[in-house]
Amino acid sequence: MPPRVAGMPPSTYGTLPTASFLNKPRIDFKLLIAIVASGACLSVLLCVTTYNADWSSDVPRMRLAVAPTIPLTYEQLVQPRQVHLAYAGRTPGTGMTVSWATYHRVNDSTLWVGSTPTNLSLATVDAETLSYYADDVYTLYTYHATVRGLTPRSKYFYRVGSASNDSHVSPVYHFHTGRDPGHDDGSSFEIAVYADFGERNAEQTVARLMDLRENFDFIWHVGDISYADNAFHTLNADTAALGFVYEKAYNAWMDALEPAMRVVPYMTTVGNHEAECYSPVCLYSPEKQAQLSNYSAYNTRFRMPSTDSNGAHNMWYSWSHGPVHFISVSSESDYDGAPTNNKGTQVKNGHFGNQLAWLDADLARVNRTNTPWVIVGLHRPLYGLKVFKANGEPKTKHEALLDAFEPVFLKYKVDAVVSGHQHAYERHFPVAHNEPVLAGVSADKTIYESPQAPVYIVSGSCGSTDGHEPYDDVPAQTWNVLYDNVHFGISTLKANRTALEWTFVHSADGVPLDWFVMKKEG
Repeated sequence: MPPRVAGMPPSTYGTLPTASFLNKPRIDFKLLIAIVASGACLSVLLCVTTYNADWSSDVPRMRLAVAPTIPLTYEQLVQPRQVHLAYAGRTPGTGMTVSWATYHRVNDSTLWVGSTPTNLSLATVDAETLSYYADDVYTLYTYHATVRGLTPRSKYFYRVGSASNDSHVSPVYHFHTGRDPGHDDGSSFEIAVYADFGERNAEQTVARLMDLRENFDFIWHVGDISYADNAFHTLNADTAALGFVYEKAYNAWMDALEPAMRVVPYMTTVGNHEAECYSPVCLYSPEKQAQLSNYSAYNTRFRMPSTDSNGAHNMWYSWSHGPVHFISVSSESDYDGAPTNNKGTQVKNGHFGNQLAWLDADLARVNRTNTPWVIVGLHRPLYGLKVFKANGEPKTKHEALLDAFEPVFLKYKVDAVVSGHQHAYERHFPVAHNEPVLAGVSADKTIYESPQAPVYIVSGSCGSTDGHEPYDDVPAQTWNVLYDNVHFGISTLKANRTALEWTFVHSADGVPLDWFVMKKEG
């Protein structure tokens, strides 16, 4: 385990260190609402990315501008932005999807890929163009282009933009393809995994990701991306009813994370805050309801490998990377008793397919010789301190999630399950049927030798609009090892064929606050 900074005690259940974030940067929301005669809110729905003088110029702060005083030029409207990556291909390591956005449609949007920065002639891919929202002053165009036939564990260079205008293209970036489980050399790789990442309380996490991004093979965001649906809460009482900031918040967040997402694949899992816009403006506008409901922004902005894994949009899918098979599923829809995530709109959310049948089939196909580890990500935790009562029983509204997913996790011997939703970090013992399975757990609780049930981890404290989860009234549970609802941080995972090494890293200074390792015979 990395050395702990002196004076920083470990997080333990009920005895947590006190946060002291001096001079903590805060996100500044410039609220310049223009009210026209009809009473409507007129705003240019574009985001301004600014920089703190104390930070690296590559670490943007997220700042919303409801009505920028200087309109964007045409050149700025067609410039590729929010560039991000995701793995693709039925054979791991052979494909990559590159996605980006513009504020004006570019009909000949293209991806170029090559083996050197100066020769991008290896592949040219026409992009698919999508748009989920438009009004009188704003439309965001999202482009997805997937390149296939690549070599696993290889570095490639790429750029995106207009095929006919060299001034409307991005700089040259690079990516590394994934690891083919069939040709695993036993080496370790590292990823970041977290949930509940908003536009407030998250700037230290953004900075930490920028510092560490080249260490990670990929980043996995397990739901609640940008909190665009909650952004109207940042407006004052006089403007909240009129302000429409859903798209502004999403764009500001995507702009801020782009420096990491354009070089490291950014895999996503759906959360409840991806469901819809429920601000007063959206509730009173049938047009906005229709365009911004049922996970439309999430399923348009991102492109996960669901087609390659027979999944459904970005709602559920899987991919393999080295000795690990990763599965992303939806705790938000498509099982008996799933939440509606409907906060007043008239559009029904969900109905993407038979998720549990897909999950069973996907797990049944896993080759445990090539991929001995299976890790599942879903936003709501099956085991979390906030959803269980003092008598150890799950709260009534939580039973449906447990009933839907735990039997299949146990049936196929899933190794670990990562979630968020609770804005804290929690680490648990291996758990089956609400009981800890302690065989192989060391006395100091840091080594899980050949665990006999899934290990559940909650990593929802990288920074959200709501801040940390209050735990004052939360009873202890027999399966909980510790929690931390004081520090903002991310989880990292180092994996090879025989070990999964988990660390909870403090965003402010990179100090490890928790560490444990799961081991398995090779």
